[in-house]
Amino acid sequence: MAYKKYIRLILILVFLQAFSCAAYSVEITENLSLNGYFTIDATMADDNGIVLPSILGSASSLNKDEVVYDGTLIGVQLDYNISDNLSLAIQGISAKQSADEYDPILEWAYLKYDFGNDLFLRAGKLKLPFLQGTELRYVGYSRLWVRPLVPSNGAGGFDDYEGIELLKTYFIGDYNLKLHAAYGESDHFKDVVKDNEVRLLSTQIEKDDNWLKIALFNAYFDLYTYNDLIIQRDAKINMISLEAKYLVDSFIFHVGVTKGEAESYPDMNISYMSLGYQIDRLTPYIMYNARSAEFSPVILPAGAVLPPGPPPPGTLPLSADGERSSEAYALGFRYDIGDSYALKIQWDSVTMKDTISPLPSETDADVYTVVFEGLF
Repeated sequence: MAYKKYIRLILILVFLQAFSCAAYSVEITENLSLNGYFTIDATMADDNGIVLPSILGSASSLNKDEVVYDGTLIGVQLDYNISDNLSLAIQGISAKQSADEYDPILEWAYLKYDFGNDLFLRAGKLKLPFLQGTELRYVGYSRLWVRPLVPSNGAGGFDDYEGIELLKTYFIGDYNLKLHAAYGESDHFKDVVKDNEVRLLSTQIEKDDNWLKIALFNAYFDLYTYNDLIIQRDAKINMISLEAKYLVDSFIFHVGVTKGEAESYPDMNISYMSLGYQIDRLTPYIMYNARSAEFSPVILPAGAVLPPGPPPPGTLPLSADGERSSEAYALGFRYDIGDSYALKIQWDSVTMKDTISPLPSETDADVYTVVFEGLF
């Protein structure tokens, strides 16, 4: 039963909290440290069919008046200093959406080398740093809202990858300029997308707690049908994002826009805006979030013939033409309990539209979420 898994997770959290003594980090040895985080999420919708951005894996539709805990997770990161310049980071999480029994999975595993002068190289299994919050997606305590802005399938379906990253920071007066370049091979969340090569370049300028970030993403991939018939080699996807955070007195303003164009794949667009007002430990906020995927029929190469029969359940036909979109208005608050825990409550008014034939649809629902999360 779901409630038994939920209770078991709470018991694990209590044990870990007792073990950590409410610290942000546990120093096991002089060179080895352990950090942890958790989220306990309860969400309910007043109608069927709403799909929310997921923490991990493929999100499922919400059923009317059913409380789900799909956003619940626990994570641990191990950091080991091999030498003065070289370190190793390993991060694993256990989430409802990864396995019914909260089996742990490896999300990060990389070596980091410090060249000095704020220049770093990372190599291994990493996350594509396209949108803000990518690296802290699982650390709910780090964000204002109950759910991450970053979709679980990353930039156009490309999320984690094996490769290298260069990070460089320049200090110019009161400003910090951060450059981030990434290259590697990504494991796309759809099996029909293979042999992926991804590149990313981003720059972020900061002053105090204000920042502005722009990121450019490019990927090449081979596209197959569900039964391994090649459709297109070296298909291309390009995406650009512009995001900012700005503080004025007690007001906290976030805004972001992402545009994407792709060959033989949906064009992806995301936009969001939020305004919060901090009153000591309490921060009420309002938020707007919109997403869309624009589908066009896939053009088969000359001489290609599809096998008879329908595609597997849940797979769109190659002739899909239309748009899937969602739009949400949210009202919520975050209350910080001490320095390492937070309680959040959020109400969303969500509209989802699907104009893809033969069954176009529109769904409207209110979604209610309560989250308790923290660090240990």
